[in-house]
Amino acid sequence: MPSNNKSSARAVLDSWTRALTLTARIEENPQRLLADVIQELADKSGEATALISGETCFRFKQLYKRSIDIAVGRSNRVFEKAMLSAC
Repeated sequence: MPSNNKSSARAVLDSWTRALTLTARIEENPQRLLADVIQELADKSGEATALISGETCFRFKQLYKRSIDIAVGRSNRVFEKAMLSAC
């Protein structure tokens, strides 16, 4: 893997680690959802890479928009496939 891809992948991993850390202590704020964290990250780092799956790349703003679409039932098979592939 080229150095640039490694540092990009590392940045994505670090971002998700921060997101999960923010939601880890659910007992402190049981109403806080991962979607809330994604929204905050979208507001803060909107154009930064949030998710990479094969040739597909989502920015935080795109991920947030897609999470809203899924929440209200406007999901998209391409996004769902990318999310499943990334797990």
